[in-house]
Amino acid sequence: MRLGVGYSVTPNLEEFLAQVEAHEMKFGKPTTTLLVLLLAAFAAAEPTPPSLEQKKWLEQYSGESTSTLLAMEDEYCSESIALYFEQALDQKSMTTTLTSQERTVLVIGALEREVNNGGFLLFFQNSSAEYALEAPDCLEEINCRQGAELARRALVILDVPASASPEEIQNAADEENEQRDERLDQLDQEYFSKVGDLSSALLTFIKNNQENIVLP
Repeated sequence: MRLGVGYSVTPNLEEFLAQVEAHEMKFGKPTTTLLVLLLAAFAAAEPTPPSLEQKKWLEQYSGESTSTLLAMEDEYCSESIALYFEQALDQKSMTTTLTSQERTVLVIGALEREVNNGGFLLFFQNSSAEYALEAPDCLEEINCRQGAELARRALVILDVPASASPEEIQNAADEENEQRDERLDQLDQEYFSKVGDLSSALLTFIKNNQENIVLP
């Protein structure tokens, strides 16, 4: 919504005053009627929700519960919250058998981190190879069907059996194969354009499965 030349509705006082000053420099002092309209619009304007860039990064997980971490989404960016779910569940896995939903969080966290850092090839080369065969189904679990299809295609390109161990997956990925690497590179670009950030979808999955994703 705009209110005359050079004006738009804003709940921010500094922006409002800057608009008035800019109008005065360009067109002279605004009329009383226009100022009244502007002030009314300013008073009624809804604050804009913080963007991803404005939200803080959650620096440290300190034993918060699942519900407490999820409640932080209004203040902290989703990537950092998803990361701390992954780290907390990784620690939990050392002493307790995880539920299938908790395992999904670990798989998605590892996939997103490795693919964003170096593509599917890095995902297969690192310790995250442990999750490679589970990745397509876990992506389906968080309703990321395009990602699931791409993960399946990546496994086909890698050309490993359905029963491959993490070590076999890593060894296959470490073999030099220029043609395979080019195909995986193309798949990476498709992944970035079609899938992108998974943190919001992952947090939605966690919200819908809180009874089976338990922290601390």
